[in-house]
Amino acid sequence: MEDEKQKLINWILKIAVGSLASIMIAVVIALIVALFVPNEMVDNKDIFPIIGPAFNTVIGAFVGLLGGLSLSNGEKKEEKKDEPPAPEAPTEPEDEIA
Repeated sequence: MEDEKQKLINWILKIAVGSLASIMIAVVIALIVALFVPNEMVDNKDIFPIIGPAFNTVIGAFVGLLGGLSLSNGEKKEEKKDEPPAPEAPTEPEDEIA
């Protein structure tokens, strides 16, 4: 059960990181294109105010994702340390021969 849960978490993280990375690449490409396109076609004054907050949002999502991962890993390690050792099975008394 724990192994399946870990596989699901890894799959979700791969999808999240892939989508965030593709969005960031698209934003960077849009910024580069906006820099080199003549101002008659696309005015830089219109592009940068639109793309800037979107870029900050994606970076914030990355930071939040990585922060959440580090916090959840720290909690798992602490839970394992706090667990008391498993009790030993009681031993049966030996019969004394008189």
